Amino acid sequence: MQRSSGHRTRPHTADTILEAWGPDLAACLTEVGRGLVEGFARVPAIAASTEWRSIEVTAPDVERLVATWLNELLFTVDVAGVVPAHIEVISAEPTACRARYEPVPVADVNQVGSVPKSVSLSGLEVSEDADGFRCRVLIDV
Repeated sequence: MQRSSGHRTRPHTADTILEAWGPDLAACLTEVGRGLVEGFARVPAIAASTEWRSIEVTAPDVERLVATWLNELLFTVDVAGVVPAHIEVISAEPTACRARYEPVPVADVNQVGSVPKSVSLSGLEVSEDADGFRCRVLIDV
């Protein structure tokens, strides 16, 4: 049986809860990254870039890896002025991941929400079971 990947958001008092899942850690990280970006931007098909950029992050444990990964994506928007589109985590282990994305200038996307300020470590959960990995993270908007 094929295990699924996906993500969804849930409202929280002044923030957003982002949940993601996948058959392995790389798929789960891909989904949580895509969910983060979809919370504030829609990339039109005509805006897609033809270049790929790489991201590598490390952390002492899997929970901090999720937070570091998402904060790196936000840093890309804030500092480089590009939205990471078509995110794909190529490899992942509990303390490191390597990913790629297509950079799309912020001016070329449809903004559908505020760009989050950061990712909270409070309440961040990552678990693994027979269906794969799941994570739940609080996004500070």
